[in-house]
Amino acid sequence: MKIFYNIKQLLVSDSGLPVNGPEQNKINILENSALVTDGELIHDYGDTDHIFKKYPDAERIDLRGNIVFPGFIDPHTHPVFGGTREDEFAARLQGVPYSEIAKSGGGIFVTVRQTREASKEELLASTLKVLDSMLKFGITTIEAKSGYGLDRNVEIKMLEVLQEADRLHPIDIISTYLGGHTIPTEFQNRPRKYIDFMLKEVMPEIKERGLARYTDIWCEALAFNCKDSEYYLKKSREMGFDIRLHANELSSFGGGIVASNLRADSADHMVYTSDNEIREMEEAGVVATLLPGTMFNLKSEVYAPAQNFIDFGVHVALGTDFNPGSCMSENIQMIMVLSAIQMDMTPEEVINAVTINAAYSLRLHERIGSITRGKKADFIVLNIPNYFFIFYHWGFNPVEQVYKKGSLVYSKNEGVKHVSKC
Repeated sequence: MKIFYNIKQLLVSDSGLPVNGPEQNKINILENSALVTDGELIHDYGDTDHIFKKYPDAERIDLRGNIVFPGFIDPHTHPVFGGTREDEFAARLQGVPYSEIAKSGGGIFVTVRQTREASKEELLASTLKVLDSMLKFGITTIEAKSGYGLDRNVEIKMLEVLQEADRLHPIDIISTYLGGHTIPTEFQNRPRKYIDFMLKEVMPEIKERGLARYTDIWCEALAFNCKDSEYYLKKSREMGFDIRLHANELSSFGGGIVASNLRADSADHMVYTSDNEIREMEEAGVVATLLPGTMFNLKSEVYAPAQNFIDFGVHVALGTDFNPGSCMSENIQMIMVLSAIQMDMTPEEVINAVTINAAYSLRLHERIGSITRGKKADFIVLNIPNYFFIFYHWGFNPVEQVYKKGSLVYSKNEGVKHVSKC
């Protein structure tokens, strides 16, 4: 048993439940407190003197007046890919819209070609590098997608890379098969044929080998329409996959209704979303996972209506959407700042969105996402005077230490500790 003491502010949750509506604007801060872990789990927390008396034989670790958050959770990432696309970024800076780049053979298809050419070893090395960066920013669990193969062999190769990365790296990875990222050139103008190919030729092996928990599809004019998206996700669920989707990123396309009809765990992006869709999502229990880094990168003047979602009672989560095309950043802290500035979320709403609600987006809220007795001891130590400071002093990384399941897996002095989970 270990006591972490000399904590200036400790963010805790006695209930450990996800929050929505007015509750998303509330956090529970213990001042000058202590945290007790027992192996991989959070055991207790409270007044330091009381904790010392209650556990006199526990090992004591001085956190030097820093503050402690739950580990950040990123519920939407694309970390496995070949190559980069900085040339497209330069084109967008000159005013070329993403949709035009995609229609001319750029966008996702560039990364598909490069990922098909990359070896599994190359993809694993680059993915582990991304995970190291995420960990340094305080991320302890991610959802991670395939989607740059758009065939059988490369999609499975990507999921195998994620499986191996999960084994080798401290960050826990929840894998998603995103064969529905877009329609490959081999099936151009035949979306239903491609969907049937995925369902019959790719997904049975993925399911049999346990390579992915989720399936995902891009419900958008550039990719799959609502009818095909709903058909695919329904069939995916029948095969035993949990479901989530990209929706309403570039236009008001009805993706929120698709998500609601199927009671998907999460609908992501949701930039152009009507009040009617938001109501339907609330009634169906669909989490809105918002990704402001993408809109920032695309130079958009429009961001997802975060306050509308919150006002209607939808659970709001936040993610980086780390990917090589529209958000090449692992920095969840920058996403937090963007959410406050561009989407008018309060610091408290944002903190809940990258912790407990992000866990809820992955339906992992009973195990992670908050400092709660009995949950996994995933927490981060921040060298800032108070929790608000992470929004005020942006552009630097205040993470001093990261603990995963009670063990120190990163410190600023020693770097990342790679320990196999097997």
